[in-house]
Amino acid sequence: MIATEIIRRRNELTAFLRRFFSDRGFLEIETPLLVEKTVPEGSIRLFRTESDDGFGGRQPLFLIPSPEVTMKKVLAAKPGLSIFQIGKSFRNGEVKTGIHSREFTMLEYYLRNADCFQTLDLTETLFAELPFGPQPVRRPFLKLTVDELFGTFLGTPLSILAVDNEDETRRRLAEFCRKLGLKADERKDSAADLFHLLFVDRIEPQLPKDRPVAVIGYPSFVPTTAALQSDRRFSQRWELYFNGCELCNCYTEETDVSRLRSVLKNEAAVQGAPADEEFIEACGRLGLCSGNALGVDRLLMILLEKNNIEEILIPC
Repeated sequence: MIATEIIRRRNELTAFLRRFFSDRGFLEIETPLLVEKTVPEGSIRLFRTESDDGFGGRQPLFLIPSPEVTMKKVLAAKPGLSIFQIGKSFRNGEVKTGIHSREFTMLEYYLRNADCFQTLDLTETLFAELPFGPQPVRRPFLKLTVDELFGTFLGTPLSILAVDNEDETRRRLAEFCRKLGLKADERKDSAADLFHLLFVDRIEPQLPKDRPVAVIGYPSFVPTTAALQSDRRFSQRWELYFNGCELCNCYTEETDVSRLRSVLKNEAAVQGAPADEEFIEACGRLGLCSGNALGVDRLLMILLEKNNIEEILIPC
């Protein structure tokens, strides 16, 4: 059974997070865990169930992989409001690697009239003020672009490999993977698959471990709901790592409904879950807005200097 001291530390961290955002004018909300539709992501496997109305009527439902869908609907209905939520999320098919769990606690927050770089500054302040944990976690973030990480660790900037034509990008990435001894097939692997293979296998292990590292500007051919940079080759997105562990995923939110509809339609086909047209329309009404998802369990694990996420979770 988990130590009482770990439970107390979780309570202390949660209280700090609530205070941090409340003091800055964010409104805490609580959204449903069971939804009829989710934000489709082909890489995420969902927990599925169904409701029973007692008269033979049944409705397919999903446990949320994140609270994004309902939070953005709230944002669309409440112009000017910044919100946050601390709650459970669920992802099926998670491989146990020491940092994954099928049920986990997520902090998700949305800052209005701000892009992802302003949310990066806010998150850096949050980490600097953490109430306990090793000092390196509170150090100023090291900020590196995906393009320069490819150049530094793989010898070729991603901007050389990624061109306007996605088929040619896929061919170049597959060839580059093979040169590095990685198994790749441009006929079967998408450009996003090949990018993730290179990033996870060859770049993530080499990220500096003495401070948080913000990895900025992921390629636009990786399907997300992040807005694009002006050159449209990279997205307005960053992820935060500490000691090789991913902690955050942040976007400037896309508000182009036609692009969102195209991205989510393709992802829904891969995931096998229906896209939510109401969600897409809500995104179109967000205005300038940035959202960040932070894994609370992973953060607590790092702050307590544990090596496995199961050490800080109450076992079921």
